[in-house]
Amino acid sequence: MAFTEPCAFSSIALHRLRLTAHLGCGQDERQALQWVFFDLKLKFLSLPQGCISDELSGTVCYDQLSQAIQQVCASTQFHLLENLGWKVFAAVKEILPPQTQLWIRVTKEKPPIPQLQDGASFAIGDWSEV
Repeated sequence: MAFTEPCAFSSIALHRLRLTAHLGCGQDERQALQWVFFDLKLKFLSLPQGCISDELSGTVCYDQLSQAIQQVCASTQFHLLENLGWKVFAAVKEILPPQTQLWIRVTKEKPPIPQLQDGASFAIGDWSEV
């Protein structure tokens, strides 16, 4: 017997996509490429067709998401994580299917604060992820 009940929730997540960006408050810090990590979560209001069709065209392509984020990182220099996060959020939203919800966290691996062990991050999304 096939499962035919509608699902209340489905999602895709990308974990710790590691890229570089010219990021930092001061010009000296922005000159060198900085490692940044991206965590993304997508929530679908209905089951992606790819669950049934097993076709990439019925879902969101991880590579397409990664390339969009990489293009933003390479596009300019950023003073703040907040600006980088916002621009990535906007770029990813443009390629998502309608009504797909998005949450992103961007983490700078090594801000110039010696006591900071696990980086600094900024999150933005269609919901709060605490």
